Amino acid sequence: MAVRYGIIGDEVATQRLAAAIEASQTGILSGVVGNSTVNQQLAQLNPQLTVFSDQRKLLTADLDVIYLAADQQSKFELAKQGLLNNKNLLIEKPLTRHFIGANEILRLAKQQNLLVFEDFSPLFSPLMQQVKALVAQKIIGDLRFIDVKLGIKNPPVWFTDLSAGGGALFHSGSMIVALIQSLCGHPITQWQGLENSQIGQADSSCNLVFKAKNILSNVLITAEPGFENEIVLYGTDGKIKVLNFDQQTEKAVLLLPGRSKNLVADQQTADNLVYLLDWFDQCLAANNQDCITTAAKLILSSRKVIESLYQQWYGDPLN
Repeated sequence: MAVRYGIIGDEVATQRLAAAIEASQTGILSGVVGNSTVNQQLAQLNPQLTVFSDQRKLLTADLDVIYLAADQQSKFELAKQGLLNNKNLLIEKPLTRHFIGANEILRLAKQQNLLVFEDFSPLFSPLMQQVKALVAQKIIGDLRFIDVKLGIKNPPVWFTDLSAGGGALFHSGSMIVALIQSLCGHPITQWQGLENSQIGQADSSCNLVFKAKNILSNVLITAEPGFENEIVLYGTDGKIKVLNFDQQTEKAVLLLPGRSKNLVADQQTADNLVYLLDWFDQCLAANNQDCITTAAKLILSSRKVIESLYQQWYGDPLN
């Protein structure tokens, strides 16, 4: 049976999820909230789609997964209510920057035997999976250093408001932490960071240093214009460079002494969310407990980093 998805989010998030579900062909969009133009169009194309008048009705409907792309202030409570109504959760951007809040949600999910994961789409792209395999095979020798640059294009209007979920680290940090740990094959155990911000505002840029076993990583996340997204993995015998790693247009090149090779992924689609949905749906079909454990570890490890740095920078209280 197809996995039945509902979404709480704006028109952009709804269109993205609908397109990814159609491309993955393992699920179906069964519920949306509000009678927007996008929702009307989707309902005309999909007679199995129900347009709910409010979020509460969607949370209690007969659905398997809720894709939660709500505003940051309401996301935690919506996630909790979703789990209490026996819904698996796929969450756009971080659920919370606080470890205690994330841990509460994940403990409830474990009790309910439900899967909760954040939208770490870049981890699941065929090209990134190929890069990960090459690193594991030691094609570039022993991995020693990772350099990451992530420019945030078109940041939301609330980006500088910390209480609204703003900040460069909060916006993209959890995905970067998960990606580095996936490529390294080891958890991040040490970290330091500096931020750049205006008085009374969240960080517009941050520079982070991570250590995972004996592998160091340098990470720049910024909303300043002019920065391209790239990851460079340095090994003892060569390196791999990945451009636009968070987009469908990602490209990678393997650089070894005296030669180079462009890496090409087969069947790359319009959005890496498709491959994340494939993984998510497979986990649900198999009732895979390892998926629940793996997802929780990735979320909580990133929350430790984010919470500790925001407390260091702002004396950030739990809120």
